[in-house]
Amino acid sequence: MNRHFLIILLVLFSVSCTTIQEKETLSQNSTPELMRVNATTNDLPQWLLPTVNELATMSAAAQIIQCTYHNETVYYVPSAAFHKRSVLYKADGTILCHPDGGIMGKDSRCPDFHNTKTNVNVVWSNQQKL
Repeated sequence: MNRHFLIILLVLFSVSCTTIQEKETLSQNSTPELMRVNATTNDLPQWLLPTVNELATMSAAAQIIQCTYHNETVYYVPSAAFHKRSVLYKADGTILCHPDGGIMGKDSRCPDFHNTKTNVNVVWSNQQKL
């Protein structure tokens, strides 16, 4: 039983990962064909651009949300795959917490994020997939 679960988990994980060829294709394009909702990549922090490029290669809908949490600007990247956790970044790019998602679930570092966030603004989205 545990062996079957592990095999299923590995298959699901491999399906959601991007291929090396997709990443190479993306790096060759100066600007991926994406929909930036309320910002351009020039408006986003430089540390966030690799995340944008990674999300752009995914077949699932993805977005990056800028908001205020405990009087700080943060960037929330919801999980685009059920087995991955979402990530909440501080404005300087350090990971604040994982508010939800994934097999392991959320962590306890920001349990009130979804109830207390304000000034929610989608700053990037691959809208064609939403």
